[in-house]
Amino acid sequence: MFPTFVADPNDPNRRPVIELGEDWPANLRTSFYLACSASVVMLVVGMVLLSKGFPGDPADPALEEVRRFYMTNMRITALGNMVLALGLTSVASYFRRGSRLARNIAAGLAALAIFLNVAAVLFRVTALALSMLIVVLLAFSLLFLFRRDSNAYIERESPKF
Repeated sequence: MFPTFVADPNDPNRRPVIELGEDWPANLRTSFYLACSASVVMLVVGMVLLSKGFPGDPADPALEEVRRFYMTNMRITALGNMVLALGLTSVASYFRRGSRLARNIAAGLAALAIFLNVAAVLFRVTALALSMLIVVLLAFSLLFLFRRDSNAYIERESPKF
């Protein structure tokens, strides 16, 4: 009747343990596809940012400090997105093997990418739509990465010693 830390097997609020098949779970596969999609968008955003310049008049000496600040933030965002996208795609390729280390690294890289893209929107370096697309794709990728059947599969494939 009262909530406790002891799990009762007859508790109707707890779902039964998921039976795992031989193939990797659909949630883990969805997480992989979302992470790869986010990586493609991050690479495109990074390349577009590197190809554009300061939106104001570059010859105006009054805007020199603003131009330097903007260009520095733009380069950090572009290179950060590209490096994080390559790292995330590389690590996501290990999801099928059920690697716990790959999942933890992917979660860290996704968190860094989410932070970078939110900061880029706040500093007005990138467009709201593209950065929020990256954030939403990565957030849902993390959601599917840590679902119950994904956890059970990773626990089975790479047990703790």
